Amino acid sequence: MKRWQLAPRCHPGRAARLSRSLGISSLLATLLIQRGYADVEAARRFLTPQLEDLHSPFAFRSMHAALARLQLARERRERIGVFGDYDVDGITSTALLVSALRDQGLEVSYRLPERLAEGYGLSRTGLEELVAQGVTLLLTVDCGIASREEIAWAQSQGVDTIVCDHHLPPPFLPPAVALLDPKLPAEGYPFTELAGVGVALKLAQALSGRLDPAWLELAALGTVADVAPLTGENRVLVAQGLRAMAASSFPGLKALLAQAGLDPERLSAGQLSFRLAPRLNALGRLGDASPGVELLLTRDEDRAQELASLLEQENRTRQEIEAEVLAEAVAQIEATADLEEDMALVAAGEAWHPGVLGIVASRLVERWHRPALVISLSGEEGKGSGRSIPAFSLYEGLKKSSRWLKQFGGHHLAAGFSLRRADLAAFRSAFLAVARSSLSREDLVACQAVDAEVKLADLDLTAVAELERMAPFGRGNPEPLLLLKDVDAEHARPVGRTQEHLRLRLSQGGRQAWAVAFGLGERAGELAGGRLDVIGTPSVNEWQGRQSVEVVVKDVYTPADPAAICCVPPLPGAPLLYDFRNKGSAGPCAARPGPADLFLTAPPLGPADLEAKLVPLPPGARVWLLFGARELTAGQQAVRRRYPDRDFLVGLYIALRAVAPGTATAGVLSRSLGAPGAAVRQGLAVLEELGLVQRQPAVGGEPLFQLQERAGGRRVDLTRSRTFRALARERRRALAFLDFIGRAPGPRVAAFCALVWLRAHKMTERQLMC
Repeated sequence: MKRWQLAPRCHPGRAARLSRSLGISSLLATLLIQRGYADVEAARRFLTPQLEDLHSPFAFRSMHAALARLQLARERRERIGVFGDYDVDGITSTALLVSALRDQGLEVSYRLPERLAEGYGLSRTGLEELVAQGVTLLLTVDCGIASREEIAWAQSQGVDTIVCDHHLPPPFLPPAVALLDPKLPAEGYPFTELAGVGVALKLAQALSGRLDPAWLELAALGTVADVAPLTGENRVLVAQGLRAMAASSFPGLKALLAQAGLDPERLSAGQLSFRLAPRLNALGRLGDASPGVELLLTRDEDRAQELASLLEQENRTRQEIEAEVLAEAVAQIEATADLEEDMALVAAGEAWHPGVLGIVASRLVERWHRPALVISLSGEEGKGSGRSIPAFSLYEGLKKSSRWLKQFGGHHLAAGFSLRRADLAAFRSAFLAVARSSLSREDLVACQAVDAEVKLADLDLTAVAELERMAPFGRGNPEPLLLLKDVDAEHARPVGRTQEHLRLRLSQGGRQAWAVAFGLGERAGELAGGRLDVIGTPSVNEWQGRQSVEVVVKDVYTPADPAAICCVPPLPGAPLLYDFRNKGSAGPCAARPGPADLFLTAPPLGPADLEAKLVPLPPGARVWLLFGARELTAGQQAVRRRYPDRDFLVGLYIALRAVAPGTATAGVLSRSLGAPGAAVRQGLAVLEELGLVQRQPAVGGEPLFQLQERAGGRRVDLTRSRTFRALARERRRALAFLDFIGRAPGPRVAAFCALVWLRAHKMTERQLMC
């Protein structure tokens, strides 16, 4: 069962103020506030990222030391070596720094590690090659902060080192001239999330005293490919880099864009991530990544075309290898794993290519939403790579199973390891046991974060076009994902070369929008003509000079494929709301209910009723809204019966005339009308205030009522009764509350429940203290 998790509701007053201040739609203002840009100036900087927003490269405390050593190298005419990494961040970092150093007239060599033979980071083999070339100053990019032994060896050979890295520093640092790492507290750099290429750019900028637009192109590509958060400085670098790519100065980058079929003037961060980065990454996965650096450095267009074609072929080979290994891994898991019991997956195969193990592990996690390890066996050894989910630390899982491992390393979501073939079975059992003890079934529910619930009427051309101002999108700033509830699917038909995608029209309240759902072509018959909940990303589609709103559907809720729609409360500890209004009986099956859960199969009839139900709930409980239109109508009828209106009072008057004289008590009238006693007593109070009935002395403790002699024959203004006016107000409030609890967007209901719960708990605490 999947879960859609709606962000906490933004207060409409805050959104309205930001909307007025910046002249933007309320939808965009809401999304900005949800992402932490409630301040007008912060929101303005986010929407218009400028180079002026970048920090000075001298915010690195070691930058002066790095420049001094480079200046000495220039004076001595030393040979400089740049040592990078085999991924896109390492390739672009190396190309950027080599280019910047050569522009300063320095003699530079570069070296990348060979993944299969040397592994990640500085290698002794690579350092020996650079020393043999006469290098006396080493610059590391996208690596080096953890290479204490290697840098100490280089120092023993008379080679000084400047480290440009962005990874977490270890307890003991290498003996370098300068350590430029934004995650190193001693450096004091104000933005810690720079990618390796961002650090390289800072050094190049400090060295040259300028910011070359060409460096921004490389910084954008490396930052996006390394999945660095697109916030702060990274957002500026990527936004400006994408603009620079429209008129790229790199023959290699232009050739690569042509190979990928991309328009340089309409590039997005997503295209860098999914179209360009895999082509550059393929080299390092399968062998030597150095041609990638050459591609970015060459000024020869023919050589650029030749290298781009090489990358294209390597990427196709990588795709073929990946598909083959993935198919074998999936078949193995389906044949041997117990997916009801196993909280993690372990797949192992003979001579699987080590360069694709991490990608295959990611695909397994996407498919089954649980930690996955993929191991390549060769001889008596095995090398593995793993990926995980937020609820499970892969590093800790391997640590607890390390009795059976030769080596391991990594972090929460990704790790690598090696083991002996003979220990594979024992390791698998140990790792699965660790996962079983650490994870619950609910941890394995795939969760999709949703920004807001909207109506189709909210998605006009102006509002949707405005959302593009939030680009570039990526980690830390995803494309806005919106929930559309109760939309009708019309004209659904499969499209695409193999009919794998779905084209349909969404309709709601007289508004319509075309939509495309990738990978859902086979569900055309199921979805056609149905009423759906969808989550998707709106965009502006242009065809033959005409613009229209189009929704790219990411997921669909149907009775056959339900989702737990979870609304996060804005207050810590407040109940989590699961919104299954109008969804029939799907709710209780959507997640595993706990003993503290509250199931509302009928709507509360007022705030007091809701409060009485919420008070017993402990922090972190869940509230399930399981009622629909039928229960809502029944609630409205109950409210109308509770608060007398004119029709009820007419019926009460007629009943008074019909009963035998001297018997008209509230109880008798209640039985005669089949109405609640409270409503009858309230109605009698109104009629008494209007002078239509008279209260008689009590008989057996219950007063009698009789009509006044002159009652009837005239229309009475009911609002002359103070009781009637009060009851009418209460009735309107109760019906408005029911309309809210039954029809308002889930995040609004969750926010209201949170406030009621918090207020009730504070009152309870005060009562206990008294």
